[in-house]
Amino acid sequence: AADKQQKDQYKLQIDAIIHTLTNGKAEFDFEIYFSEVFHQKGGFDVLVANPPYVRQEKIKELKPNLKAAGYECFSGTADLLVYFYERAVKLLRSGGSVAFITSNKYYRAGYGKALRGFLPRNLTLHQLIDFGDASVFEAIAYASILIGIRTTPSQDAAVLGYTWENDMSFGRIAQIISERGQTILQSELKPDGWQLESPATFQLLKKLRESGKPLGEYVGRRLYRGVLTGFNEAFIIDRTTRDCLIQEHESSAEIIKPFLRGRDVKRWRLEFADQYLIKIESSENKKHSWSDKNQDEAEKIFEKTYPAVHSWFKQFRFDLKKRADQGKYFWELRSCKYWDDFQSMTIAWGNLATQPQFTFAEDYYISAPASFIVSDSKFLLGLLNSNITRYLVSQNAATRQGGFWEFKPMYISPLAIPAASPEQQQTIELLVDQILAAKAENPKADTNALEREIDQLVYALYELTPDEI
Repeated sequence: AADKQQKDQYKLQIDAIIHTLTNGKAEFDFEIYFSEVFHQKGGFDVLVANPPYVRQEKIKELKPNLKAAGYECFSGTADLLVYFYERAVKLLRSGGSVAFITSNKYYRAGYGKALRGFLPRNLTLHQLIDFGDASVFEAIAYASILIGIRTTPSQDAAVLGYTWENDMSFGRIAQIISERGQTILQSELKPDGWQLESPATFQLLKKLRESGKPLGEYVGRRLYRGVLTGFNEAFIIDRTTRDCLIQEHESSAEIIKPFLRGRDVKRWRLEFADQYLIKIESSENKKHSWSDKNQDEAEKIFEKTYPAVHSWFKQFRFDLKKRADQGKYFWELRSCKYWDDFQSMTIAWGNLATQPQFTFAEDYYISAPASFIVSDSKFLLGLLNSNITRYLVSQNAATRQGGFWEFKPMYISPLAIPAASPEQQQTIELLVDQILAAKAENPKADTNALEREIDQLVYALYELTPDEI
């Protein structure tokens, strides 16, 4: 009861915030109380705030209101802070200042792209501070500070940027930022993602990003995320359950497939944990014996075709029916155009890691948010596990606590794959062969020396200088 009361109170608070953001007639109407601000000055002199950090899932039912309000930075997956930033800028007078403390998620998240374009267009930025996973506040993770003035930035406008180092003392924050901050051209803050780095680092990143063909293009766009079931409790089973379903009726074996979670995909190797997917494709992708029938008739055919699986699904019936990710019928998985590619040789990786964790996988179905590329290239596997990939992902990807980065397709697909001669590729492939063989014999085998050799070869492909390395 106490939990429900707390949730109800939370909902009321969010409703009040949205009411104000969407120009609803709030109880305290600041446009009336401060009418001279808007009639005489055109907006506030200063806006200082720590907007509430509310994830987009919490405001699902209110998104239509935000979209209707005409926000330039609207995104269907945007956290609430995005709308506070845009609203704040538009409430400032010309020359007015804004200072916000928020999550840094908008720096790199996909939903922040429009905001990352909006802010440098409408503000002359003075300071950007990214605290990463430093414990600035108990109530907010990944804090960041933005300070700017509502003026059209000049072509040479520069901002003082600093990424907080965890061993620094917050008591010396002003001194540390002035001493260690980097002067960054505002024009370098691109919608694709913000990095608070020195001009030399920007030049290095530019060189790396322009050194070859983007990975997505290199593999013919065959770069995919894993399976979304919408209700893993029903579709993901262990070895014991698999064996019982097959023993109960042999037809079950047709639709039960080996399954990998992100945690099972390691660097250079797999760690299969006897997990299995009940793979029933959507009728949108595959013609089943029940595909053209109404729900009741279709279910009778499904029950007759796979009686053991139908019986297993009975306990989850309510949850299976209400889930968003489903096919034409509640026992089917969502539509997916690349089911056949799971059976190919692929390069797979998990979503969260502190270093590249790529390896080969074949005939495994992989769980989202883990991803895979359809490729059997040992050259590509070696390059993806190299130090260059670690560096580029660390510069581009969203961060998580504990030093983890998100290896989502949106961060992996743009990686530039440099041209390599057959001899250069073969040299890397031979080293990868040795690593894979060592890991197959002993998963804990020390392959650092071989990996360092690959790194040196990859540096040469990108034509890096010793200073850049």
